[in-house]
Amino acid sequence: MFFSESKKTYPSTLPSSLTTPPPPSPDPLSLPQRYSVASSSDGTRLAAAAASTGGTGGGLYLSSNGGASWSLAPGVLTGSVNMQAAALSSNGSVVVGAVNGGNVWISTDSGASFAPQTSAPTVANYKSVAVSSTGQKIVAGVQNGNLWTSTDYGATFATT
Repeated sequence: MFFSESKKTYPSTLPSSLTTPPPPSPDPLSLPQRYSVASSSDGTRLAAAAASTGGTGGGLYLSSNGGASWSLAPGVLTGSVNMQAAALSSNGSVVVGAVNGGNVWISTDSGASFAPQTSAPTVANYKSVAVSSTGQKIVAGVQNGNLWTSTDYGATFATT
């Protein structure tokens, strides 16, 4: 159905491509290559590391409602990335993801924004990451390599 106004013709309904919401991010727990899941102490905030399958699906996934819904972490590598490990502080304010063949990504604002750390190797085979209850201490493990430790919320790292 169309209507006219001053010799202009407009459709009375929008095409479905403009009214259909985008599909939600996949549930990382259903992806075939997930490596780690971390939880805040109360279980409401979750982080899941997922590796790419066929060039898609890899990344750091976050939930703020106990896993009822998930979204990809903003600003963190996604798609063909091999996110290997995830960790959270006890209240979920510090979120860390480690990439196999990449970097360690850190958020100190409950996952609203992320930045890659720059004082440990920026391209390494990170396999594990741990965060203290306050988030002040972060440890990242490199395959066949060192442990990298931060005592200042990820601002600097040193080998141990």
